[in-house]
Amino acid sequence: MNHNRKVVAVDLDGTLLHLQPEQIEVPGATVSSFLSAAALERLQELSRLSDLVIATARNSYSVTKLVSQLPDVKIAGFVMENGLVARPHLERHPDHFPPWEDIAQHLSHWRRLIGYEACLGLVPPKTEPNAFEILSELVASSSEPGIIYRDRHKLFVYPYVPNKHQGLEKLGFSPWMALGNDTNDLELMQASSRLGTLVDATGDIQSIVHSKNGFCSRQPGHDGTVELLEWALSVVSSQ
Repeated sequence: MNHNRKVVAVDLDGTLLHLQPEQIEVPGATVSSFLSAAALERLQELSRLSDLVIATARNSYSVTKLVSQLPDVKIAGFVMENGLVARPHLERHPDHFPPWEDIAQHLSHWRRLIGYEACLGLVPPKTEPNAFEILSELVASSSEPGIIYRDRHKLFVYPYVPNKHQGLEKLGFSPWMALGNDTNDLELMQASSRLGTLVDATGDIQSIVHSKNGFCSRQPGHDGTVELLEWALSVVSSQ
């Protein structure tokens, strides 16, 4: 593992991408997210000065929708599905069905999220108030062990509790700077020496950023992302 490389690990949703419409649209399973042109310019510069790694809960199918719209942004690696999948390059893979196929078939009236390689992603019907409990019972009775992870209206079955730091280690990188906003960024931030987040980040992320004298934007959303990337650029440029 090369501890001397300036690896900057950056989250997508809530860090780079936001729901407010901007120039670059990234269609999702239910809604689109957006990246501003101003953020893109700073990403381009940041990738010229450091090894930039995307670290996200999204899968490669979804990440490709963003990366295809990032001209002149060099990305050194991809940590996806919250660390379950890690690759130096985005590659097209055939449809892959992870374990728990029996659960997916049993819940065929739920919408299955495509593109996940190492976990099962589902969107329960809005009319199902006990979706988490139903899925829990099916996982408990399945021959494949798994844990349930909730991401807003989506439910995922993971083989184990993943984290983005482990995914980064699979690529042979040691985190130097981490930019994130949510609880699934926590382990990565704990392992990094330079931290940055947005003002509307979760409380646990804001706490660790403040405890390590990191950076927190003054503004939320796209403006906050630009602030965050400008801070990252100033730190990288000073090294």
